Amino acid sequence: MQKLKIKVCGLTARDNTEKVLGLKPDYAGFIFYTPSPRDVTGRLQHIFPLESATTINTVAVTVDMSVDELGRLLSTGYFNTIQLHGHESPEYCMDIKQKWPKIEIIKAFSVDDAFNFNETKAYHSLSDYFLFDTRSETPGGSGRKFNWPILRRYTGSTPFFLSGGIGPELLDDIIKFSEEHALLYGIDINSSFETSPGIKDTDKLKKFFNGVRNL
Repeated sequence: MQKLKIKVCGLTARDNTEKVLGLKPDYAGFIFYTPSPRDVTGRLQHIFPLESATTINTVAVTVDMSVDELGRLLSTGYFNTIQLHGHESPEYCMDIKQKWPKIEIIKAFSVDDAFNFNETKAYHSLSDYFLFDTRSETPGGSGRKFNWPILRRYTGSTPFFLSGGIGPELLDDIIKFSEEHALLYGIDINSSFETSPGIKDTDKLKKFFNGVRNL
């Protein structure tokens, strides 16, 4: 079994971000979606020094952002990965691949018990990874866990991140699930490790990181 990657998403404050990065997550996610309480639009430079972007996989989390706006975001030099958390089409992903071939793409899907995994097929050659999150009325941030066993219906070839309400109490469940699904690539964590929206509890993170890395 490969070592699971850890993605910490929704960082919003410089001091806290520096402490989180000191724990060496594999991916750090910054949200560019104004309805989110973790939105960093227009203030990333005050949160995350550009020089730090060369030492970690940095993820711009977007929701139905125009390609032009995405281009302006990528031109800052901060990001090597984008996470598409809206209704982005396969054609949109193809456009990104053609314009920025070195950028990794994580395509997110909102999942519930009725989710049809055939929806992922058109994205297999266009995404480096998928992210399966709990379906909610608004994109992401539900803080709720979905029914992981439905991922047994996923028979694609694209590795995926598991997201949605993942907290420290789920470590044993993650161990069991990782043994069942060879395509589980990483764990995406956010609100369950916060003291307030966008501020992470680094003690909780450190303990969880150690548990995942000892799998």
